[in-house]
Amino acid sequence: HTNILMLIGCCLETQIPILVFESVSSGILANYIHGPRPSHFKPFLLTNRLKIAMEIANALAYLHVGFPRPIVFKNIKLSSILFDEDHVAKLFDFSLAESIPDGETHIKDAIPIGIMGFVATEYVTTGDYNEKCDVFSFGVLLLVLLTGQKLYSIDEAGDRHWL
Repeated sequence: HTNILMLIGCCLETQIPILVFESVSSGILANYIHGPRPSHFKPFLLTNRLKIAMEIANALAYLHVGFPRPIVFKNIKLSSILFDEDHVAKLFDFSLAESIPDGETHIKDAIPIGIMGFVATEYVTTGDYNEKCDVFSFGVLLLVLLTGQKLYSIDEAGDRHWL
């Protein structure tokens, strides 16, 4: 899929297998929005933000319905999106991704994992993760992407204020 970082190969001749991915050179979404030089590659207009949203939505839809069993990404966040030379958004970092087992509707995690704010409440309370939890995380990504704001800020007293 054009919006998922392509796995080129795997080296099994080392103690720990090494995955080789396509080369991308235009940075991660987190740096475009909140990095040291936000939007330094080109103006980050609303049209660019909507294009990114559509590309990531397409990647997630592919993971959820493009295989015999749905694959849940479980790690949607600004730093899980890279850009290639043509500024095409690509989902990467599948370290938490899993296929939902045959006959099941969700994955059960004893200890929920993920980035605070991006994780669906029902996952935190039950440990059950399915495609809907990815959609929740995508919604949070959209909020941050479209507003350009950080998900939360911390005031002088150390209190966290959510977007």
